[in-house]
Amino acid sequence: MMERPNVEDAFEAVIAKMPEYLQELKNCDIITKDSEGRFSPSFPADKGIYVFYEDEKPMYVGRSDRLNQRLRQHGLPSSNHNSASFAFNIAREEQLQKVSNEMICTKTDDSIERFLKLRKSSRTKLEKDPEFQGLFIEAKQRVRNMGIRVVEIQDPIEQTIFEIYAHMRLNTPFNSFENH
Repeated sequence: MMERPNVEDAFEAVIAKMPEYLQELKNCDIITKDSEGRFSPSFPADKGIYVFYEDEKPMYVGRSDRLNQRLRQHGLPSSNHNSASFAFNIAREEQLQKVSNEMICTKTDDSIERFLKLRKSSRTKLEKDPEFQGLFIEAKQRVRNMGIRVVEIQDPIEQTIFEIYAHMRLNTPFNSFENH
């Protein structure tokens, strides 16, 4: 009978790798797009964790087994809330901020109702809202102009844990681990 590995030891071994991956991520060059829209330098791997940076500030952590394709999706004008989740989060935050400011300034029942309705809106419903559409288009453009750092991680469990670890350590403001 084959002996099962100790789950606690295996988990601790994965956790022990997290600071090393973070240092590797911080040490890698920032990847940007060249004048023809290609990533430069090219990605060091196809699988791993990526972090979008704006003005050297980490903004969003993601993971993929198809980095080149996935990173393009974040900023494509045709991408929807599923494929441009980072831009969606930016647009949603901007719209919430606008409506919140309106609510604070006017203190009307309409503004309060609008704010509460926006907070409860589904992603699909928001995408159909004309005001949100404009913010979403702008957010995708903003994402297209950001730099990216990538660390190769082949193991899917290590990717999953590192995505959350990097978010917490880098304090990325646009990650949301809520189900949608």
